Amino acid sequence: MSSVKQFWVHFYDGRISKSNEKGSVYDVKSSIHKVEDYDLTIPLPKQFNLLNRNFIEGKIKELFGIYTSKMTYRQLSVSLVTNELFLAIYRECQKKEQGGKAHGTVQRIVDYLECNPYRTLNTQELANYMGLNYNYMSTLFRKQTGYSIREYFERVRVFKATELMRSTTMNISEISMKVGYEDALYFSRVFKKVIGKSPSAYISQIYRNS
Repeated sequence: MSSVKQFWVHFYDGRISKSNEKGSVYDVKSSIHKVEDYDLTIPLPKQFNLLNRNFIEGKIKELFGIYTSKMTYRQLSVSLVTNELFLAIYRECQKKEQGGKAHGTVQRIVDYLECNPYRTLNTQELANYMGLNYNYMSTLFRKQTGYSIREYFERVRVFKATELMRSTTMNISEISMKVGYEDALYFSRVFKKVIGKSPSAYISQIYRNS
């Protein structure tokens, strides 16, 4: 669905002339609103779900109350509250968009790790592939998944190892080498940390259940 690129919001009626409300949006001497401010656009989607619904509804009620009142600086107040309203909606949309981008970045990292389980994890190579700073990626990844990139990569390797245990007759040392661990003892420690049992115990369980 295409987005609405610009809103023009205009509140004016004949009850108040342009000249008798000092500091209004119609006062050319006003230092609050500059002419160039009216060239700014706030891109908003045509449809969206509000997370902060009470705040938005409150602003709409406040806006209606000010517009129907006879308060001093009514037009200026309407303009300011209208700006607050649309900026609040814009910020919500930005948060969702940024969250979506973060999820997309994490998914690309996951895809990279799962497509390269047998290679040594080179952090600089991954950073170059993603076009991002590694520390930034690592922080974002942990926030989204609960694991560091290296921890997740070890889990990918271990689950690949369990697939080999189920589908081949390779021994633990061979499987360890296959999934990128030259040290079988270190592989066993990582395996137990992820699965909760040693590789030999896991293989024994496979045979018992077969």
